Amino acid sequence: MTDGASGGSGDWAKGVANIRYSYTVELRGLRGVGYAGFILPTRAIQPQGEEMWAALRAMVREIYAVGEPHPVNIQL
Repeated sequence: MTDGASGGSGDWAKGVANIRYSYTVELRGLRGVGYAGFILPTRAIQPQGEEMWAALRAMVREIYAVGEPHPVNIQL
């Protein structure tokens, strides 16, 4: 979940462009352990990428499951 800020590109995509599925993704940060915001140590970059890839795959699968047309042939 994001912090609830409004007025971003996701709001525009849904409200103006009528894009049905629009998400704002935030990568995890390591607050409290010496890293501010989204600056990750090198050892955390690959796990973050793997986590995001799994999340995106799950989101696309769910969109397909509700019957949305497949815009391209993607192997998940």
